[in-house]
Amino acid sequence: MNEVKKTNARSSYRHAVALILAATLAVLGIFISGDRGVMAANASKYSNNTEVKNLTQQIEDLEKRQKEITKLIRNAESEKKSLLDQKEYYDILIYTVECKIDAANELINELTIQQSSLKDSIAKREADILDLDAKIRERIRVSYESGDISSLEMILGAESITDFFICIDNMVSILEYDTRLLKDMQAEKLALSDEMSKLAESKAKQQEVLATFKDDQAELDRLIEENTKLLRKAEDNRAKYERTQEYYKKQEEKKSKELEDLLKELEAKEGATKVAEGEFIWPVPTKNRRISSAFGYRILFGKKEHHNGIDIPCPYGTEIYASNSGTVVKAEYNSSYGYYVLINHGGGIATLYGHCRKLNVSEGDTVTKGQVIAHVGSTGHSTGNHVHFEVRKSGVRINPLTYVKQP
Repeated sequence: MNEVKKTNARSSYRHAVALILAATLAVLGIFISGDRGVMAANASKYSNNTEVKNLTQQIEDLEKRQKEITKLIRNAESEKKSLLDQKEYYDILIYTVECKIDAANELINELTIQQSSLKDSIAKREADILDLDAKIRERIRVSYESGDISSLEMILGAESITDFFICIDNMVSILEYDTRLLKDMQAEKLALSDEMSKLAESKAKQQEVLATFKDDQAELDRLIEENTKLLRKAEDNRAKYERTQEYYKKQEEKKSKELEDLLKELEAKEGATKVAEGEFIWPVPTKNRRISSAFGYRILFGKKEHHNGIDIPCPYGTEIYASNSGTVVKAEYNSSYGYYVLINHGGGIATLYGHCRKLNVSEGDTVTKGQVIAHVGSTGHSTGNHVHFEVRKSGVRINPLTYVKQP
């Protein structure tokens, strides 16, 4: 009778142990499962690349702007608007396409950096997976040789609660190590798959951008040629040329008066502010030293006119430097100056850089002497690539060679 009671007690005890063990394993399972979810979420974080997203959005915005301006050009042609109006549209379109090309080039470089980083990460993960695989295989071998089922039998065969918890503690330690290996392997495989997908996407994106880049470069060459033809067409005879010159002269004088008033106002506000220290430098690389049109009077088609700056011929895209430190007062487009930058140097002195193809600064920017502020082009009233350089004192244009020395 007593033997039966002992057997029943032992059976109930083992049943309780089994329930506790099942509950313990279930908790471990939940912990492991939840941890995997966290690891998977962490792996997905690698998809965020702000610079790539920003450049992609920038290209899309410029693409939209390109289409809008192209439509304006078509309308201008169909409505037979003046060639000068059409040229202004072409100047803006060329600038837009160039900005798009620059953004595409930046994006291509950024994607190259991204791909290099992903390749390094993939190589490391593959090495980690091989290492984990070796550890898991070793655990399987050890388990097979020692027969882990005996551990379970030992737990269920525990004669006291103290023995039970000692066995549980040992088994949990083993389970934790094994499950951690499996969890790490799963996480690494998920992350590896994620990064390989991103690498493939990045390469596909780069090829797409490269194709667009080549198309835009070809389109840019065509637009520049068309733009030059428009101005030459408007100047194909003396009568038309004189009318064109008169139009641009009026536009230049109107803008010049506006800038003069603005600079005088700034000078009055600044009071006794000193001009930027040090000599003013040549606004382009010194190898481009030739002046094609000097400051002063010149004769065009028998008419005397005053040229209010110096023209320095340069290859297309040549860097333009801030002649001295100061603040950008204007960075915009004008039908005569084209894209231009006006810098206030303090003390009533300002410099202007006209006919740029691309502006690197915006109104309100602080610039330092020698900083690249723009690139040489032929926008506005220009028949060739050059920078129109002006120096203004109290708003009035003076001979630039008073402040800068020709190399």
